[in-house]
Amino acid sequence: MAYKPKRRNFLMSTDEYSKFKTDEKKYDYGLIDKRTNEIVSSPEKLFEYLEFQSRMDRYTVANAMLIMSRCPQASQLKEKEDWEKLNISVKKGAEKIHVFEPKKYFKNGNAHTNTNVKYVYDISQTNALPDPEKPKKYDDRTLVSALLAAAKIEKTVAEELPIPNSCAFYDSENNTLVLKEKGGSGAKLFQDIARELTLSEIAYNSDEYNRSECEFSAECSVYMICKKYGIDTQGLNLNSVPKEWENKENKDVRLNLTMARDSLNTIGSRMYAVLNRDKEPKQQEQSR
Repeated sequence: MAYKPKRRNFLMSTDEYSKFKTDEKKYDYGLIDKRTNEIVSSPEKLFEYLEFQSRMDRYTVANAMLIMSRCPQASQLKEKEDWEKLNISVKKGAEKIHVFEPKKYFKNGNAHTNTNVKYVYDISQTNALPDPEKPKKYDDRTLVSALLAAAKIEKTVAEELPIPNSCAFYDSENNTLVLKEKGGSGAKLFQDIARELTLSEIAYNSDEYNRSECEFSAECSVYMICKKYGIDTQGLNLNSVPKEWENKENKDVRLNLTMARDSLNTIGSRMYAVLNRDKEPKQQEQSR
């Protein structure tokens, strides 16, 4: 792993501070590479990452790995100043959690982007009381309906599908979700539809789409969506990382994980909108 930088000394010169920040960033990139290597070599580490990313889906793959390395139980992150604005104090001695933040700057009239390290703290590192509110539970049928309602592609029904033992199939040539006429129900139906919708999202965001190359990323996304909504994950094909991933560079592995995370974000936000679309009007009626 990269050299771990010393703690910042506030008497540092400009050059010393610049070196400190460079070493700090280098060390963080080392943490990300270490986590990526673990994911490729261990299904247990993959599950660990996917469960964490499902909870922290706002964060990029790299930032999720950075946060996990320092605070695996993290759930709500803010900068120290933002906690203080809420009259919440960060506990003395709490370890800074690093995340990368893009920063734009101009040089010779041209815009550039640099990556800076930002320090944040989890709610568990503060004096804030834990939130007793539990996420609302939905039954499988409601979640399947929300998943279908959130789909942004055409849907049709067929007696048989091109892939065996599946309740759904993404027809990339016609950009259509094909549902089996007498398909399954419950978790299996949710998983199959989520996988095919994930593949449709990946295809939409790809210059070249190849189903076989994207299936494991889609399966990762389905696992995270299921975890997010309390759907059973049994039956998902994640017990071994594909051999092709072992030969990929770390940045390419993270690209595959990013496809999964982006699909989780898109499909999850659409499902949330469907499940909560009647909430706002009711609240407004109660306030009259």
